[in-house]
Amino acid sequence: PFFFFSFYNQFYLQFRQACCEDVNFCSLYHERRPIERCFFYRPPFFTWCWGDPHIRTLDGRRYTFNGLGEYIFANVNGTFETQARTKLAAENITATLFSAFAVADLTPGSDRVQGEIGPDGEFIARLNGDDITAKLSSVKDTYMTMSVMLERIAEDTVSVSFMSSISLEMSLREGTLTSLLKIPPEYNGTVTGLLGNLDGDDTNDLMYRNGTIASDDIPDSEKHILGQTWQITQDESLFYY
Repeated sequence: PFFFFSFYNQFYLQFRQACCEDVNFCSLYHERRPIERCFFYRPPFFTWCWGDPHIRTLDGRRYTFNGLGEYIFANVNGTFETQARTKLAAENITATLFSAFAVADLTPGSDRVQGEIGPDGEFIARLNGDDITAKLSSVKDTYMTMSVMLERIAEDTVSVSFMSSISLEMSLREGTLTSLLKIPPEYNGTVTGLLGNLDGDDTNDLMYRNGTIASDDIPDSEKHILGQTWQITQDESLFYY
């Protein structure tokens, strides 16, 4: 979930201390700010993608798509989108691998985040086009704005969390980027892209961009054609170049 400790400190801890520790108004404090429970919490759906490129949809369908270019990974309700970029795995072969991800709330003026493999094989994190990798150099380092939080959660992994509670983890492993996308259940049935539609049915996850659902047993050659329909134009791109 989206969580800023600075906001927690500013809007919760300081008031609690003023009411419960500095004076004996704790009962009034809890009357005005009742303790929140997790009774109705529903965990997010998640999916991971890796390698050359192996894709697992949000409903659990697995397939391989060796497209070359930039693609809509998942568009959520027309208000949030993550995109993926691939590159050739080596010269003189057709296999590709994930080399960059871009993610953004599509509200005008919102922040855009990009993770990519740099020219020397290093991981680069960008926020609105600016390289902020140095600000995330150590595990648990965070960088925050009013709408997004980036955190180095492991030596090889950076997490990006938005106010919508949608998050994307990007990891650099063995020369390729892997991703772990988490989407809350309230967005069920509103997703489009290479990661399927998040409706609980993995048999309709392979969908062309025009909305046509592919048969469950289409050959790999047709999966490639289907995947290419999700390729983006430069005008649609969230990437910085």
